Amino acid sequence: MDLAIAAGEAAAKTVLSAMKSDDFSKQKLAEYRQHLESGPLRDMRMYQKLPAFLDNPRMFSGYPELAVGVARDLFTIDGSAPELMRKKILRHGKKVGFINLIKDGMKGVTVL
Repeated sequence: MDLAIAAGEAAAKTVLSAMKSDDFSKQKLAEYRQHLESGPLRDMRMYQKLPAFLDNPRMFSGYPELAVGVARDLFTIDGSAPELMRKKILRHGKKVGFINLIKDGMKGVTVL
C-alpha cells in the first residue's frame, strides 16, 4: 500500500514538474523513473526476498503461538512454585523446534 502511494507521489511530482516547465517531452517525463528509483523501487529491491521468507507457515502459526505461550507462562500467577524463565521459554521453543528457530532466524537476518 505504501509503495503504491509512493508511486503515485512520484507520478504527481513528475506531472507538476512538467507542467511548471511546460515540457511534456519523453525526456522530461523520464523523471518519473528517477523518482521511482530513489523511492519505491529501491525499497522493493531491498525487501525482494521478504515474501518468500514470510511464506513459511511457522511465521503465522508456530511463532505467534510460541510468543503467546511464553507470555502466558511469564505473566500468569497460579500459586505454584516459580520456574526459571529459561525453562518456560525452552518448553515453548521445543514445540517449534530449535533447528527451525535457528534456521528461520538466520534466514530472517539475511532477508532483513
